[in-house]
Amino acid sequence: GGRTRERELEERVRKLEAQVAYLKKSIALKAEKSSQTGRKPRS
Repeated sequence: GGRTRERELEERVRKLEAQVAYLKKSIALKAEKSSQTGRKPRS
């Protein structure tokens, strides 16, 4: 059952990537709020 294991890992990676993206977004928002120094946010 190497195929199912691979699938399971892919699923886990996808979930982690989604979590990371969410965390990055929230961190960016917090940083933006805390440092309103007239600098334009990237992106």
